[in-house]
Amino acid sequence: VGKSASYMSTPEGPFTVAQFVLGVGDLVYGLGERFGALTKNGQSVDLWNEDGGTSSEQAYKNIPFFLTNAGYGVFVNHPEKVSLEVASEGVSRVQFSVPGEELDYYVIGGANPKEILERYTALTGRPPQVPAWSYGLWLTTSFTTNYDEPTVTGFVDGMRERGIPLSVFHFDCFWMREFHWTDF
Repeated sequence: VGKSASYMSTPEGPFTVAQFVLGVGDLVYGLGERFGALTKNGQSVDLWNEDGGTSSEQAYKNIPFFLTNAGYGVFVNHPEKVSLEVASEGVSRVQFSVPGEELDYYVIGGANPKEILERYTALTGRPPQVPAWSYGLWLTTSFTTNYDEPTVTGFVDGMRERGIPLSVFHFDCFWMREFHWTDF
């Protein structure tokens, strides 16, 4: 795997940059929850978990790990924002940068994607088995902003009356008013 690293000093502060060469036909996948194409080639991606609503590229589950079809993956072990350029017009490689003067990352090789992912999760940890109730039906009322007890009870009772088992009632974030997190 061809790679290089550099340090940049900008008016916003220092950044550390690493690059991995991509061969012809090399594809890049991953980076967690994304709303664009599965293949990341041609994309600029900023990884930072934040509530972006429904009309932005911001996501809740960004993961600083990418996988290639060239037999390796890269995990960027950095708690702050990670910015990537993936084979875009300006970069013919995978380039990632982080604020500051330190960059910790792991190159994880393997014979196939399954083996690479097994090694990645051996490094970062594997999730426990989820509880049985989480596989059940979840009811959410996206964009409803006027919740009160009769409204919520009506939703839940309506499911019961129809014989539809309900495991979770999810209060969408739009029920929250600014600075009032628990007054539903």
